[in-house]
Amino acid sequence: MSERPRSIGLDVHRDNVMIAGIDGQQQIILEPCKVSLPRFSEWSAQHLLTTDQVALEATSNAWAIYDQLTSRVDEIKVANVYKVKLISSSRAKTDRHDAVVLAKLLAANLLSAVWVPPVEVRELRIASGLSGIERQPRTACTASFIAIIYSYPQEIPLVKPIRPGGRHCPSPARSNCRSGMNWFIVNIYPPC
Repeated sequence: MSERPRSIGLDVHRDNVMIAGIDGQQQIILEPCKVSLPRFSEWSAQHLLTTDQVALEATSNAWAIYDQLTSRVDEIKVANVYKVKLISSSRAKTDRHDAVVLAKLLAANLLSAVWVPPVEVRELRIASGLSGIERQPRTACTASFIAIIYSYPQEIPLVKPIRPGGRHCPSPARSNCRSGMNWFIVNIYPPC
């Protein structure tokens, strides 16, 4: 009888990933740990096996993590957050608990996975979202810009915040969201 693969649960956030792993007997083999997104690629290369199966929630960063792991593990499932009732209705709503529950649901084959669009489709979705950016009010422009930035794993230089205590905007003009978006289009997401 062949040994069942390890199941790894990833609770992905904007700045970090909470990771937990279990074996075929539902025993925790990888205690929940938090890894920052810039370090996640290095961590996954050191700790994940090619026989592992991985589950993560469909969040804004899910596709970047998915793309990083496709060549490193055997199977990746992106869970439909709305159908994972065990996580949303549990009493202990912590990142550690969520990562363990994702791993256990994956091992038991109880995850409802979403369709993973090809890279070309995802890029077209981002591009179509950029088309109306110049007509958006400043707050909506900033929110769109930040969401797009977090969907790309590259290191982006941070400069002066938009407002004191606010989020950093990688903008050469330092305060104008539209110029920051232009910087993003030229340097990170060049047109075809």
